[in-house]
Amino acid sequence: MSREIGTHYDVIIMGGGPGGSTLGAQLARTTDLSVAIFDKVKFPREHIGESLAHPSTSAMQEIGILDKVANADFTVKKFGGIFYWDGTEPTAGFFDHAHWAEDGESRFAFHVNREDLDDLLLRHAEELGVHVFEETSVQGYTPLPGGCEVRLAGGRTVHGTFFVDASGRRNSITSPQKRQHLSAYRNIAVWQHYTGCRHGYSIDRDWNIFHAESKSPIVCSAFEDGWAWFIPVPKRIDGRWVVTHSIGIVTVPEVLREEGKDFTDPDVFRKTIDRIPLIRDLATDGTPIRRKMSTATNYSMINDEFVDFDDKWLLVGDAAYFVDPLFSSGVAFAMHHALSAATLIRTAVDPNVPEQYKRDVWTDYDREWHAIAETYSLSIDQWYHAIGENHPQSVYWKSRGNTVDLGVREETFEILLSTAMDAELLRTMTKHSYAAEDLDPDGPYVRALGLADPGDPGDDDVVRIVDGATMRESLGLDLPGFKGNLPPVSFEIPAEYRDAVARYWRDPVANGDVLPSPVANPEVCHRFSVPGADREVRSFPDQDGGVVVWKALSSGPRSYRELRGELNEIQLNFIKLLKRAGVVEVVAAGSKPVESVAMPTVD
Repeated sequence: MSREIGTHYDVIIMGGGPGGSTLGAQLARTTDLSVAIFDKVKFPREHIGESLAHPSTSAMQEIGILDKVANADFTVKKFGGIFYWDGTEPTAGFFDHAHWAEDGESRFAFHVNREDLDDLLLRHAEELGVHVFEETSVQGYTPLPGGCEVRLAGGRTVHGTFFVDASGRRNSITSPQKRQHLSAYRNIAVWQHYTGCRHGYSIDRDWNIFHAESKSPIVCSAFEDGWAWFIPVPKRIDGRWVVTHSIGIVTVPEVLREEGKDFTDPDVFRKTIDRIPLIRDLATDGTPIRRKMSTATNYSMINDEFVDFDDKWLLVGDAAYFVDPLFSSGVAFAMHHALSAATLIRTAVDPNVPEQYKRDVWTDYDREWHAIAETYSLSIDQWYHAIGENHPQSVYWKSRGNTVDLGVREETFEILLSTAMDAELLRTMTKHSYAAEDLDPDGPYVRALGLADPGDPGDDDVVRIVDGATMRESLGLDLPGFKGNLPPVSFEIPAEYRDAVARYWRDPVANGDVLPSPVANPEVCHRFSVPGADREVRSFPDQDGGVVVWKALSSGPRSYRELRGELNEIQLNFIKLLKRAGVVEVVAAGSKPVESVAMPTVD
């Protein structure tokens, strides 16, 4: 559709990939705001990221495009993954495997030809009323009172109220600070597409849970120089759709400089995949569709800030952070960034929401997504650490050494204490036990968790709220807000909610309304802090029992033995969060008696 560029839009989005398109579509569906997307290239355009994680499915359902994607020629339904990483037996798991085992409903995502998926998402946003301008590069951004000025290629300017950078993996034009590495593991991906390969579900072995019903997984296999992926991807060949297989190697640039290991050479690449476990068997009869190899750096990187409430700018998707693609997380994260960003913008223009509440919600987006990014990256680094122990002589693994930086943010420690490692990764690394104690204690994730956890107080230790600590009511974003996802099986979940999740996954399009979106609106929450602190601990009703803990401690110091008799496991864990934030203190048994203090403040 050809349009004239206007002079002002309520929301200006830089970048038309999955993040930008999802944000535009969601704003068009839920507001009357004028929205424009500017992208420097013409869609469709080639892009890496052909296998998706299942949270992307619920995001597609939320913006009303899931049925289009499911019925498109460029998709293959994906039900989980096969991971061969320690030289013993492959681990095969359905998405959300533990809950699938309980309710029998298959969670699913898609393997996709990304250029077609991204084009479909952008056209969907356009059909909903978003103004889309391709081959129109954004050159600069200037904040102004009440909005911003955006400079386009050729010198033209457009004004807006909100500016969203969804332009991908580069330094944001809203912030001069250079992006920081999120991980010490800095990779490069090299890949090619083949015809004539076998599907991952074709392997007839007891461990292959995908075989019986021919349900498609992704296949990932580690070897001494990195790991390889194997993904079914429909491609147009001679005017018709053919299911090819994308085969890629993830390594470090140092390996490519070794003799005989330049994987960007098609012949070297072929010789290499012919000796990688699992991949070699599936690709035996594979033929490359072209000689040219594709490459992309997979450095996990993050921007320092994701939002600025006063200047009204936001980062979405890879523009905020990018995490190594081991578990196909990029598109899912970008789309859910976008859904939560849409809620930020709707909240900011709502005259019925107090300004402090608006600021709180924007702060949540920044702090919580930062913590999620760092926690997820630590999980993947733990996986790399474990593989490294199996290949100690490899240049690839030696290059990692012990350089992992555990100087993570305080918010990340809170996330580590509040949630479990990604369930699919935990299942793979623990050979189905889901027990964190089965992980290598020297790995980055476990080391960070050890730093985060202050430990349980002794039964006779005394817990008290520190002087001046406050609890105030506000609004908050319950991030990441993946609709249809259940917490780990160890959590108590009401039966009716479990049933609703199962019904949702039976047919997400038809049953989209049986579950609310966790980020459709800000939720009432309580925030705990101490004077002079620049951070708070949040608590949502019916989730972590923050108010219950506060009331239990408000009458005065309590022994931990008493608290254990009153509070459940989640509420006791919340005491750890308050201790990390300095809101409560624990006085060891036998120490000087705690003096009585004034009642804590409740705002």
